[in-house]
Amino acid sequence: MSIGEFNQHLPTLNTPHLLLRKLREEDSKDYFAFASDPRVVQHLRWGPRTSLADTRAYLQDVLAGYKSGIDGPWGIELTQTHQLIGAAHLMDIHPQHWNAEIGVVLHSGYWGQGLGSEALRAVLAVGFSIVGLERIQGLVITGNSPACRMLEKCGMTHEGLLRHYAWQKEQWCDSELYAILKAEFH
Repeated sequence: MSIGEFNQHLPTLNTPHLLLRKLREEDSKDYFAFASDPRVVQHLRWGPRTSLADTRAYLQDVLAGYKSGIDGPWGIELTQTHQLIGAAHLMDIHPQHWNAEIGVVLHSGYWGQGLGSEALRAVLAVGFSIVGLERIQGLVITGNSPACRMLEKCGMTHEGLLRHYAWQKEQWCDSELYAILKAEFH
């Protein structure tokens, strides 16, 4: 399966508390609820979303990405309430090197409950078993200790510090590099 086909036919993932699925237009209010929260996006490369219209435009881009196969983020839905509470992404997939980057963003009302780790484990499993990756890495802006703990909880190893790795939100940011190999994932 090519990366484009994977993104076009993004698999739905079920975990004990979550449903990871393609994002939809009707997710705009729930997506905006977390993507407009400065606490949620303070360590991310994007955001905050400034309006529902901005969020709808972003979701239209996501839907176009699914259709073309260019991109494929999952929405994270809480199965108990059917509410969208975040997003997970297997991105920058390099099939020639069998590696990719992973990212998870979660509504602040659900922090500290293990849901980010639950979503991350599901995406790691797909990355290794379906996509066939050998290595998956995560970059965390220095200072985002909860994200570092989440990656470590999922078996990822801290490999180092990338100084001034990204220019975001009008400043240079260092990034902590974490990774896991297929043989290390349980």
